[in-house]
Formats: sequence, C-alpha cells, structure tokens
Amino acid sequence: MNKYRFLSFVWTLLSTALIGAPKPCLYFPIHRDFPMSQACSIVEHQDMDGDGELDWRWNRNFGSLVFPGDPDMDGDGLENFLDHQPLRFNENISHVRSFPSYGLSDDSKIADMQKKLFDLSGIYAIVNQGDFDPRFLKAAIEIFSSPIGLKIKDKLSRVRYMFAFKELSRPQALGLYLEPIDAIVIRTDLSDLSYQELVELIAHELGHGLLFSLFQTASFSQFANDHGGWRLDHRTHIYAKQFLDPFQGTVANGSFPSAYSYSSSHEWFAENVAHYVLASLGYRHKLSEPMMAQIDRLLQH
Repeated sequence: MNKYRFLSFVWTLLSTALIGAPKPCLYFPIHRDFPMSQACSIVEHQDMDGDGELDWRWNRNFGSLVFPGDPDMDGDGLENFLDHQPLRFNENISHVRSFPSYGLSDDSKIADMQKKLFDLSGIYAIVNQGDFDPRFLKAAIEIFSSPIGLKIKDKLSRVRYMFAFKELSRPQALGLYLEPIDAIVIRTDLSDLSYQELVELIAHELGHGLLFSLFQTASFSQFANDHGGWRLDHRTHIYAKQFLDPFQGTVANGSFPSAYSYSSSHEWFAENVAHYVLASLGYRHKLSEPMMAQIDRLLQH
C-alpha cells in the first residue's frame, strides 16, 4: 500500500470513528494530482479568521497533500475538531473545551481513560472497532502523569491523535508517527509485549512528534551533526526518503542507546527520548547521559 492510499485510509478511519460524536471532524486530504488541483490551489493562502495562521498547508513529503494548518478556522475559540460549525463566524458560544465521546457509553473504562489522557496531554485517543488495547492508554497516561511527561507536553505541538490499526503499512512496524496528520498509530496485535515495552513504544513515537515540534530541518540537521555525528548536508529532509534508508554520512561520537538508533538521525532522536522517559519513570534501561542532558536542555527552553 503506497503512502497516499494509506493516508487516505487513515482519514477514512478518522471520519468513521467520529460518527455519532457530538462534533464532527473537518480534516480531509486533497491531492495535487487530482483534476481539481487548480481549484484547490485557491485555498493555499487562505486565512479566513485573519489570525495570521493559514487555514491549509501543503505537505510535499507525502504526495503533496493538503492538511489543516489553522486548528480554529473561524476563530471562535473552539477547534475545528470540536466545533459543530467550524466555518461559522461570530458564533455566540461558550469557550469550554469538551471531549468527544466517540459513541462509547458513559460507564466505559476506556472512555474514562480517553478523557484522562486528553486532560493530561490534549491528545485524542481514537477508539475504533474495539481495537484499542487499554494498556496503550494506561502507558500514555503514565507518561503524561509524570514530571518528564509534563515537560514533553509543554513542547509537544505535533501530536494530536493516537489510534490503533490491526495492520500498518509496514508489517514489521509496531508503531508509526504520521507527521502530516500529527498522529501516533499503534498496532493492536501486541499482546506478547510487556507493559514496559508498551511504555517504550509510546515514548518512542512521542519522540518523533517532539522532534517535529522542536526543530526545523536546518536546525535539526545541525543538532544531529553536533550530538550524534550525523552529516546531513546533502539531504533536503529531516528523515530519509525511504524509511530506514541509512544516511550516507559519518556517524561518530554520538549517543546511541540501542541498535535501532543507528538506522537514521530521526530514529536516533526518538530512541533517546524513549530511553530518557523510561529512565525518568524508574524503569531499568540503557541510557545515554549526554543525550539525556541535551534533551533536558531542549525541554527547558
């Protein structure tokens, strides 16, 4: 399944997951290759509420899709995700954030965990077809209930959703971070993993989101070169064009807590974040002290 088909499937899931929810989701992709691409270009510089944040943005790393750039297009204080009328201006509403129930009963334990995660982190955990393992929610709640989780939350602007699939686009993957839609995707058939491994998995994917929250391409290239020995001058993107495509550069004098952290600079950063989180939560885990100090500095600025 190619990237565009997979992302289209993701959006279909997000839309169907919200059927019956009190407030529908506005988010959808548009592809430049469609015949309507010229018409779509009209919205490229659109800013309907005049707040300086463009309503839509092109993401050229994933087939040039259009994704929402302004989470509150009409400027009424409610995010599009929660707004009955996301394009209705001057609407007289209360500015109280609510949490979509996704059709779950009030006494659902998962619904309580969804709300707790949302209150702690602002992340919407999408439950679809009963596939969401409550242990994932428990692991995410543990992270964001801790001091290190609070530090990450204050800097984490690029993770808004977490949901589960029975199958991912890469069969060997346990989880994915989807940068265009600010989402973490977890596999559902991971009952053989220990709870600590689930905490590590969530922390790793949060590490990807943290990278995109903290860095632009040039600044991350410099950071990776300074602290991981990655020489990235010949690349135009933060991560490899094909997943796990090794960078043709020098990897030396860096902090590598696992074999997986050698696969790319992006995975190197996410692995260091994951190991930092595990150590902060009291789990026994290999930790790179120099990188722990560097990440701590990033979270403090």
